[in-house]
Amino acid sequence: MKKKAYAALIIILLLSACAPVKSPPVRLPALPPARMPPPPLTAEAEKVPAIPHTLPVNWHGSIAPLLKKILTDPETVPGALLFPADVSNRTNGSLQTNRATTTLREILASEEKFTLISPAQLTAAKKTLGLSENDTLDLRSKAMGLARHLGARYILYSDISGDVKAPDIEMQLMLVQTGEIICTANDTLKR
Repeated sequence: MKKKAYAALIIILLLSACAPVKSPPVRLPALPPARMPPPPLTAEAEKVPAIPHTLPVNWHGSIAPLLKKILTDPETVPGALLFPADVSNRTNGSLQTNRATTTLREILASEEKFTLISPAQLTAAKKTLGLSENDTLDLRSKAMGLARHLGARYILYSDISGDVKAPDIEMQLMLVQTGEIICTANDTLKR
């Protein structure tokens, strides 16, 4: 009988421990809304944008006739120091203006009418003035300031503009001291 009494006592104790206790509800902090996983990639979403296509340009054929007009201008002083600024692209597309600038400098060097500022002089002057070595000097005021710093008499500013499919090129030979335009030549780029 003792065993039955002990078993009953244990059951009563267990049941009393399970009695509901009234306590205030616990407030949990609000959780941020669940993020939805991104939609699976489709074949269209996985397409990589195409590299801009640049149309071929005959840089020598486009630049040489313009330089011929500028070099034969009677107001220019042979042997004067010339700063040929980088060719700038103001079209609605992509052009390889670095090739245009290289062609421009090669033609000027072969003509020997002007003394050209060397790449080493240009790099040193940019460094002195706190400009990046890769600065293309698209702003005329910046290019003119650099030309003054280098002691150039002339600056040749070349600009390509218009629709990239049929762009126009314009060259202006200017006096560095006054900014006066001595000679202008322009034409459509040749393909």
